[in-house]
Amino acid sequence: MIPTFTTLRLTMRPFCSNDAESFYRNYAADAENHKYYAAPVYSFTKVKQLIEYWHIRQKQGGEARWAIEYNLNHEVIGIIALYFDEHSLSGEVCFGIGKEYWGKGLMREALDEIFCFGFNILRLKKIIAACDVRNVRAVGVIKKCGMSYKRTVPEDRSDCCYFDIYEKSIN
Repeated sequence: MIPTFTTLRLTMRPFCSNDAESFYRNYAADAENHKYYAAPVYSFTKVKQLIEYWHIRQKQGGEARWAIEYNLNHEVIGIIALYFDEHSLSGEVCFGIGKEYWGKGLMREALDEIFCFGFNILRLKKIIAACDVRNVRAVGVIKKCGMSYKRTVPEDRSDCCYFDIYEKSIN
């Protein structure tokens, strides 16, 4: 079961079918939010299908995906996911938030909760993050969360930089 986390400004909880409209409006429909990701801008119908697909995937294990809800207006404004391997005790975090909410420290707030879950509940030893080197906002968030730069790898679309954080780094 995927837990729910509440911070001062956010609630991270499993997606439900009723989230499709606000997730689409605040995040998925805006090309600016997808500029540095391989994911396209999805139709509303596709967003509804993705939410159902994510439920199926989570039941299979190895991943947790949360809707990021802004507590002031109860709108879903983004997404955060943790893919994990319980054998290697490692995980990878992926995230995105609507541009109206950029620069407010919200993603760091969300990531801090997910790191605590990964290290304290799942008992992971390491969590990585990867992003397009041109995505300076994401790089900034990743660094502010205490993740350390590891390497840059050339990829088809753009170079990808990798970061990690270890369990002891946040205790």
